[in-house]
Amino acid sequence: MSGSKPDRVSVSLVLVSYLVATRPCTSHVIPTLILTVLLAFPSEEFGAIAASQAAPSAYVCTECGWDCRQWVGKCQGCGKWNTIVEVYIPKEKKNSTTKSGARTADAAMRQSKARQNVAWVSTTDTQPRTLKQVAEDERNNDKNETASSRRIALTNEEGKELARVLGGGVVPGSLTLVGGEPGVGKSTLLLQLAAMIANGAAATNTPKNVLYVSGEESEEQVFHRATRLPVLDGAHESLLVHATTSVDDVLQLAVSLQPAAIVVDSIQTVYLDGVTGAAGSVTQVRECAAALLRVAKGQRIPILLVGHVTKAGEIAGPRVLEHVVDAVLYLENDVAGGPGRILRALKNRFGPTDEVGLFAMTPRGMEALPDASLKFAGEAGTGGPAAVAACVEGSRAVLVEVQALANSVPKDVPARRVATGVDINRMHMLLAILSKSAKLPVYRYEVYLNVTGGLRITDPSADLAVCVAVAASMKGCRVAPGVAFAAEVGLGGELRGCTQLARRLGEARRLGFERLIVAPGSSEQVQRDKPGITAVPLTRLEDVLEEVLIV
Repeated sequence: MSGSKPDRVSVSLVLVSYLVATRPCTSHVIPTLILTVLLAFPSEEFGAIAASQAAPSAYVCTECGWDCRQWVGKCQGCGKWNTIVEVYIPKEKKNSTTKSGARTADAAMRQSKARQNVAWVSTTDTQPRTLKQVAEDERNNDKNETASSRRIALTNEEGKELARVLGGGVVPGSLTLVGGEPGVGKSTLLLQLAAMIANGAAATNTPKNVLYVSGEESEEQVFHRATRLPVLDGAHESLLVHATTSVDDVLQLAVSLQPAAIVVDSIQTVYLDGVTGAAGSVTQVRECAAALLRVAKGQRIPILLVGHVTKAGEIAGPRVLEHVVDAVLYLENDVAGGPGRILRALKNRFGPTDEVGLFAMTPRGMEALPDASLKFAGEAGTGGPAAVAACVEGSRAVLVEVQALANSVPKDVPARRVATGVDINRMHMLLAILSKSAKLPVYRYEVYLNVTGGLRITDPSADLAVCVAVAASMKGCRVAPGVAFAAEVGLGGELRGCTQLARRLGEARRLGFERLIVAPGSSEQVQRDKPGITAVPLTRLEDVLEEVLIV
């Protein structure tokens, strides 16, 4: 028996199979024969045979894209656990090259006859420039461009809420990712945004269309969903709908049509030819985002992507996706599960990240809530165990009502603590401050806290309203009418100041409040500018309780 070792292994295995088939009486010696074959040839030879037949694979982290040769429990790149998945890499055929997102996008732009030196990163040799030279070129471009060419303005109230979060409007050439739970209204919101851009292009007599790419719905389904949106009345001629899951088609349409904007719904359902993995895999999401980014920057077309979320509420796909895009927006439900929707900016290269947009999901689509204070605190001030907090979300002052219920429990029964709209750990801290500074027996009460309207507040100036509401419920008192609160509570029971006091005073006065309890050091100029309301500075938490609680 001559030849290579793997060939002899194959012959030995064939011999064992022949003995089993022709001589059943020798079945008791089969284990001996198999053991003889295994001892005769090292195990690495069998591994080489199996490796030559199996497709190669790699293990990639779904969070950061770190890869390794074998599965591990903890990613060495980002430190997350159980995020390593196996990705199969098909064998490359002869005379074939592997595609990437950037190469595919460059090929699409090269095939366009209209492309004339519009690549995002020029392929020719360029010299670095100083920041002064960049500023001079920017000033020269500003003279030739209008404000609308730097930002795409959005009309109506819903557009104003979107522009608030985006930093003033949609930036040409930007790549934006919009995430949210299933059914929260991502597709509806972006369909309305596409119609706003189309209506704006029609109003300015610029012959540009808006391309809406749907990878989850058919064109007929998108039409039926769009019929209930009043904003689409004037956008039927300029809003193009294309149902496809191929990014190559989207790139060709982007270069040939030169639309005013592109919406891709969603990034987890599209794929790129020549890239390994199914749609939604780590490799596909990364390369699809790279291809769309290349076209967005090269053609100055704003592209908006819809992103799915995981069970933990994070945007699905590799973490590199959030690094590649220019802005990451997150649309969330209100904590009460009602029709309210809150749009937050988790990342924004063109504006602030502390702004929020307030919407309500209605049968006519997303409707803006310009008067948020009336929704969250419109029925406040009627007494009872509740207090009104004057908070600030970004540049918007919002008044919210904080309700508390403190119920005494029998001895040796653990007291429950439930918070809705407020961080539970901060609630525990404020209860400890009440016990220490105000001498309240908090340990004997179970406490339930709720922010009306479903808003989740993170402004520390709501601390004082939480303490007042809980103390009023424990003592069986009510809060004096016409009083709002805006102060942070320190661990020693002292009141600490807050920012943007003038906006808080103006919003409280607009809703009919007469006094705003604040920390000491409030400006007299602010009080003079806001007649009809008084900023009452107090020093300690116990002083506030004595001032506003009525038996």
